Amino acid sequence: MKSFFREMKNLLGSCGISKIDAMVGNSPALSIDIEHSNDRFHLQGNQAFSFRDILWRAGIIPPSNDKMIKDEIKKLVGDSFKDNRQLALALDTSVLLLNQVSNYIEFIRMEFQRQHTLTRYPLILASHASQYELHHMISSDQSRPKNFPNGFVLPAKMYRPRGQRGKFGSFMLQTLMERYPLIIAKPGFPMVVFKPEDEVDSYKYSNFSPTSPVFDFLIVEQFTQLSKVTNLEVLFMTTDSNLSKIASQSGLKSIYLSHATPLAKKRDLNMRKVIWLIVSLLWFYEYVMIDGIGYCLVRNTNGSGSNLYFKKSDGSREYYELSVSDRLF
Repeated sequence: MKSFFREMKNLLGSCGISKIDAMVGNSPALSIDIEHSNDRFHLQGNQAFSFRDILWRAGIIPPSNDKMIKDEIKKLVGDSFKDNRQLALALDTSVLLLNQVSNYIEFIRMEFQRQHTLTRYPLILASHASQYELHHMISSDQSRPKNFPNGFVLPAKMYRPRGQRGKFGSFMLQTLMERYPLIIAKPGFPMVVFKPEDEVDSYKYSNFSPTSPVFDFLIVEQFTQLSKVTNLEVLFMTTDSNLSKIASQSGLKSIYLSHATPLAKKRDLNMRKVIWLIVSLLWFYEYVMIDGIGYCLVRNTNGSGSNLYFKKSDGSREYYELSVSDRLF
C-alpha cells in the first residue's frame, strides 16, 4: 500500500505545492497559498477564522491562553517534584480531536530539565469513556456524497463529518499510546451502547442526545476516581470551558485550551508541519484539492484499525496509508 506521508513529501519536495483548497461540495471553504523557500514553507489563508482553526487543530499555533497554561504547568512541575508525585495529563475527548497536547508534553520535559536538571515526561491519561465516545462517532457513516469528483474510486461507505473527527481522535490516541506511557482510566460503570444518532427514533428522545453530556460526566468521574486512589498529580485538559469548571468542582486541577487569535498568514514551517496541516484539513473537510488533484479520508475495512486511509482523484483503486509510526509531530 502506498504511503500518504511519502506521497505528500514527494509533492512538497519536488515541484512543490502552490495552493490547497479545502472543499465542501463543489466549493472551496478555505484556500491556502503556499510559498517555498530554502526548505521552509510560508502559508496564507483567504479566511482568517478558518485558517486559524485549522492551524490550531494541527498544533501549529498555540491556544490564546498559552502563557497561563504554561505558568500552571511550571507550578505543577515544581509541586510534583517536591511532593514526589508523578505528573499526569488527563485528556478530555476534545483534546484528542486536535494536536496541542504533544506541544505541552515537550514543554513539561523542558521544564523538568530547567527546574531540576532531570529528563522526565508526564504520564498521559485517557478515559475509557473517551474510547467509547470516539467509537460512537466513528460508527456514523454514509454513502458516497453526490458532489465528490468522479475521479475518486470510493468504497461503498464513507465517514460522515462526525465519523471523520472520531477516526482522527482514535488516530491521535493510538499515536500517543505508541510514543508515551499512557493509562486508560477504566473504573467500573454502566455503559449503554447507542446506535448512530440518525438511526435513533428522534421523537422518542427529543430532549436527549447520546453523546457529549453523558460522556463528559463519565470522563470527569473516571479521572476523579483515578486521582483519589493513586499518587498522581493530575492535570485535566479540555477545550470545553464548562467541562473545565465541572472538573474543578469535582476536585481535579483543570485547564481550558482556548482558541487562538485569527490570522491570515503563517511563515517558516517545516515540511512535516505542512503535511500534518494537510492531514488536519482532510479530517475536517470533505476533501482537499492540492494543485487540482483531490484527496479524501476514507474507510478501509482491510487496513489496520489504528491508521488513516486516503483516496486520490486519479481514477485509481489504490489506498494511501498514514501510519501512527510516521511520526508527523
